[in-house]
Order: sequence, then C-alpha cells, then structure tokens
Amino acid sequence: MDLSAAFRLKDTAAYPRWYGFEHNARAALKEAVYGLTELNGEHIAKARLVANPGCYPTASVLSVLPFARAGVIDTTRALIIDAASGVSGAGRNPRRDLLFGEVAGDSRAYGAGNEHRHLPEIVRQVSAVAGPLDVIFTPHLLPVHRGILATIHVPVVRALTRAEAEGILLEAYDGEPCIRVLRGEIPRLKDVVYRNRLALGVVPVQGVARPMLTVFGALDNLVKGAAGQAVQNMN
Repeated sequence: MDLSAAFRLKDTAAYPRWYGFEHNARAALKEAVYGLTELNGEHIAKARLVANPGCYPTASVLSVLPFARAGVIDTTRALIIDAASGVSGAGRNPRRDLLFGEVAGDSRAYGAGNEHRHLPEIVRQVSAVAGPLDVIFTPHLLPVHRGILATIHVPVVRALTRAEAEGILLEAYDGEPCIRVLRGEIPRLKDVVYRNRLALGVVPVQGVARPMLTVFGALDNLVKGAAGQAVQNMN
C-alpha cells in the first residue's frame, strides 16, 4: 500500500521532473492499481501494489466521475476545481507561514496557474472516462485544522435539474458506505470531519449561456483523504 504519489500515474512522462524514477519503479508502475476504493475495488482486491491517492484527488475525482460515466460532461470546455483545505493538509513540518498566527483570520490560494503537483493525477482519472479535457485546479488554504471542501464547476452537454444531477450521484454510489449524497443541500466540513466519509452535493448553475453544474465534495483530509482510504483498500 503506497501512500506516496510515486505510482499513481502509469506514464512517467506525465510526472513532474522532480519525481525521479529508477528502473524498478518504472516496472512497478505497470502493475500498480489506483487506490480509489469506490472506483477500483474489484482490482484492488487482487492487486500486489496499490497506489493510494491523497485528499485533493479523492475529493475531486469522486465528485466528477459519476458525470463522466453518465456521458454528460462537455469536454470542449474546461472543468474548474477550486478546493480549500485545512492546514493539516500541508503536513507536519514546521513552517512559519503555517503557524496559527499566520493562518488564523486569513485564506489564500497556492499552486495557482495550474501548477499543483496533483493536477496530472486528477486529469488522468477524469479524462480516462470522459475523454481528453482541460482541468483548472486551484487549491486554497483555510484557517481550520482539518477538512477539504472542493467546489467544482462542471460543463455539461445539456441542462440538468438538481434532481437529475443528484440522481446521477445516487446511482453511482448506491451501497457505498463511505460516500453520502445530500439531497437539496450543500456539504460542509462539519458533515465530514473525524469521519471516513465524502459528502457530495450538486446544483445547476443559473444565468449562463451554456449549461453547467457545480458539484461540492467535502471530506476530512486526515481520514478519507488518505488514511481511511488506505484502510478501505486493505479491507
């Protein structure tokens, strides 16, 4: 069960240059299974190597994939992901910009300009189902300890009612114990912190020339983000 990002992409050319690969790692890539339990459970059960994803890819990919599978994403337009994380998502190394006095009462974007290291992973998982598409991913830092809220603007090929969009999510995750689809609500961090759960909500976007949905995904980056997902994969 690999918790790093080293085996999450099959094509080493898609990795940023700083990953650095040895020959044995290239060979291992061929047998690694991407560890989103709700996506690849059958393959994970037979895998020798599971590439366990982290918090941002989990929130983003699981929020979008049902619409990709339903064939409603308009791949001629960009899919836009704005995801905000608590400071624990930055790890435990002491840094001045992550001290309480620096973070409290503030919020800021980072990795702007589509430069976050997990973007290739998100693009690969979504485009494998939807087809080639542009994804714009901007992470933000929240002045809270834990939790991620992803706000995802999804271009769609036809107008969908809220009930239709929620139905796509409900059908995709029927029987999944660690995903909760909200009806008529938008998830918030209090729905998910200290739980191995992804909470999803969706609303149609009003006042635009071409139809769009806004999908909201909330999870605890310290549980469903990686650790809880690893337990799911082991089970």
